[in-house]
Amino acid sequence: MRNSNHKSSGGRRLVTINFFSHAVSAFFRKFASKEIYRQSLSLSTLKPMPKVKGAVTVDEGRCKGCDLCVVACPADVLMLQPKEVNDRGYHFAFAARPDACIGCAACATVCPDACIEVYRVVLP
Repeated sequence: MRNSNHKSSGGRRLVTINFFSHAVSAFFRKFASKEIYRQSLSLSTLKPMPKVKGAVTVDEGRCKGCDLCVVACPADVLMLQPKEVNDRGYHFAFAARPDACIGCAACATVCPDACIEVYRVVLP
């Protein structure tokens, strides 16, 4: 019966070592005793995160309506235009609910034609 840590390869036995777990445990052994990591944060030192709203613009002339941006959007901001087509004959994406945009830029990341731009606006 073989040990589960060993694999045979051409008559040689290779030992599999999980380097990541060793590196993580070495890191914690080295830095866990440091005073920096033991300090507790007080509420007076924490800063509130700014409120951010997103704004999406779609270049409707270049959009080919592949629907990838609609699926990628976690806030359901984008939809394909059901009744209109662009100059190339495609139903293009548009911001159906622009106020719901969180500015994550997932839609712009998956767009194969790079026709989506996302802006983040910091609210006062």
